[in-house]
Parts: sequence; structure tokens; C-alpha cells
Amino acid sequence: IHLGIVALVALVMLLAEATSVLLGISLVTGVTLVVPLVGWGWLTVQALRFARTRGIGFVLAMLARRLGRFRLRIPAFRGEANVLGISGFVGVALGAALPVGGFASVLAHLLPLAIPLLVPLLLMASGQIGLNPVAMVAVLGAAIPDPASLGIPPAVLGFACMLGWGVGVSVTAMSASAITTARWLGVSPFTVSTLWNARFTFAALMLAWVAITLLYLAWPACVVPG
Repeated sequence: IHLGIVALVALVMLLAEATSVLLGISLVTGVTLVVPLVGWGWLTVQALRFARTRGIGFVLAMLARRLGRFRLRIPAFRGEANVLGISGFVGVALGAALPVGGFASVLAHLLPLAIPLLVPLLLMASGQIGLNPVAMVAVLGAAIPDPASLGIPPAVLGFACMLGWGVGVSVTAMSASAITTARWLGVSPFTVSTLWNARFTFAALMLAWVAITLLYLAWPACVVPG
């Protein structure tokens, strides 16, 4: 069963990259175009499989039931929708308000490797005060100057942001997944994210630091201007 999930993820990656290259668009836009198509294709495959085994009537009845449940349940997800929308808006708005390279004077006093290592910690800490990692990554992208000027390979900083995003979202109560899970279980989002995920997140942070350090050491050294 896991191979099917892995195959779907690989299919999305390959199609998104191919769409980006063939149409001359950004990879983000390519992903936005491809993911809904892959999702509908996967639903179609499942519907055809059920149609062969149980008949088309069963498939139509199942789709009708799921559509009805979706219509009844979608208002309950307004909190998650608000969190996602506001996080994206806040990230873009704060990023545009900050001066380009606004953290340059502070970061210049740090060791190059310390900067990507601090990214996961910053995302974890900001999540505790209600800032979604979506917003914080956008702010970091706007506030940090050219990584090469700080002696950091850009790929290493990007890798740190992605790992930090994954680690940070597991302990932030302001994420759609935490809010949804908390509502299902009748507990607070803080309990679901920070309390229950504490040990897992600590272990993930250690692995993230090891991975960032190894990539930094293996990457060709950056030449700092001046």
C-alpha cells in the first residue's frame, strides 16, 4: 500500500517538473496545475475499480453520499481555511514590508553554518506564539540577504527552510492539521501539536541538524565577496 503513495508523490514531482520546463513556468505554478489533475485521475481510477467489482450504481451512490457529507461538513473547516489564507497573506505582507536583507547586520556576526541550523529553531519557536511556518518561511526569504554573501550555499539555506518547515509545523498549534485533529479528538490544538509531538519533534530536529550539516560540508564552498 505504501508503494502506491510513493508512486503518486513521484508522479506529481515528475509531471510538475515536466510542466514547468515545457510551458516555461515556475515549478510552483507547475505543481498547482498538476496536483488537481493527478487527484482527479486517482479518484477516477478508484471509481473504475469499484465499478468493475460492484457496479456503476454503487459508485454513483457512493459519490452522492460523499458529496452530501462534504456539503454538510465543509462549514466546520472555516477555521482551517482562515489559518491557511491568513498565513499566506501575513507572510507575503510582512515580507514586502521588510527591507531587502533586513537581517544582514545581525547575521554577519554568526558563523555561516549556524544560520541554516537556526532556521528550524526559529520556525519551532514562532509556531508557539501563533505564527504559521508558511508565514515565517516567506518572511525569512525576504529578510535574509543573498546567502552566498554570508558564506552559505543557497541550496543549503533552502534545504534548511524546507526541513525547518516540516519540523516546525509539527509543533505549531496554528496549522490546519492540528486544528482538525484537535476538533476530532476534543482537545486543544496545543495539546495535539506541542505536547504530543514534543519527543518526535526533538528527534526530528536532531536529524535535521545532521542533514543540514552534512549538506553544508559536502557542498562546494562559497566565496564571500570582499
